Formats: sequence, structure tokens, C-alpha cells
Amino acid sequence: MGGFEQVKDMTAAVVSSYDERICAVGEIVEKGLAMLDQCRLVEQAVQYELRERLARVESLRKKDFDQLMAPILIYQSTREQEIRQFMNFFLKTQRELASQLKRMIEAEIFSRVPDLEKIIQTNIEAAREHVIGFQKEQAVIGRRMRHLFLKQEDLTLKEFRKTVDILCGELGLEKEEKLAMPAAVLSHC
Repeated sequence: MGGFEQVKDMTAAVVSSYDERICAVGEIVEKGLAMLDQCRLVEQAVQYELRERLARVESLRKKDFDQLMAPILIYQSTREQEIRQFMNFFLKTQRELASQLKRMIEAEIFSRVPDLEKIIQTNIEAAREHVIGFQKEQAVIGRRMRHLFLKQEDLTLKEFRKTVDILCGELGLEKEEKLAMPAAVLSHC
């Protein structure tokens, strides 16, 4: 009987450790989302500078700039919201699974533990892939915007438009979303 209690205690310790890791991941996610907010402020400042520069140098109306950037900004905002919701759901699910694992151990139902562990690992892998995809998208957007920003006074409307088109293509945005632009903007390109 002593061996069985030892196994039960060790398993409980593993679950407790898992709970602690979930809390740590939760803190990391919260810090990551706060950092995302900080990055958003920096991106907005860059976009504001680009908007002002193109208005001054290329006589691009600010309204037209906003329309050119709209598909990207809408996409980015939607993706940020999706990642926030996904991460909150992920943490909630992981906490529920940990609680379920605890109850199974307390009830001495060890036969289902491996199945639950597989579910936990699958969820973790899905979260990892989701976050990595989001990071890659944000890196692409940031790289393209920094490239434009570094052009300083040499930035032309044609180059801006081309970069926006390339970025929309890289993000998989549909042409129909971009066709709603005024003819005056399209004629400058």
C-alpha cells in the first residue's frame, strides 16, 4: 500500500507543478499582450509619421492614406483580437484540464491520465503554432513599415502603394478589400 500512496503523492506533485506552470504561462501571456499594446503604440506613431510625410511630400490626402492602410489595419486589429481571445481560451482550457487531472488523481482514476496528457500536449502545440504564426505576421508588417519609415523624404506614393500591395499579398488579403479606394488614389500609382 505504501507504494501506491507514493505514486499518488508523486502524481499530485506533478499536477501541482503543472498548475504552477499554467500560472507562469498566464503571467507571460499577460506581459506579452501588454507588450503587444506597446508595439501597437509605436506602430501608430510610425503610421502617423508616414501619413504626414506623404501628405507633405506627395500631396496624398490623409483620408486616402487611411483608405490605403485600412485593409492592413483591419486585418492586424482582427488578428490581435483573435490572438487575445485564443490565449484567454487556451489558459482557461488548461486550467480546466489541470483541475480535471487533479480530480482524476484524487478519485484514483489513473487509466484516463495518459489521454488527458495527450489533450494537454495537443493544446500546447496548437497554441505554440498559433502564436508563432501571429509573430511572423507581425514581423512582416513591422519590417515593411520600418522600411517605408526609413526612406525619410525619398518615399514616393508609388513606392508606398507598391509596398502596401506587397504587404497585402503577403498577408493574403483579397483584392476586393483594396478596390474600394478612391480613383484619385489609384491614379497616383
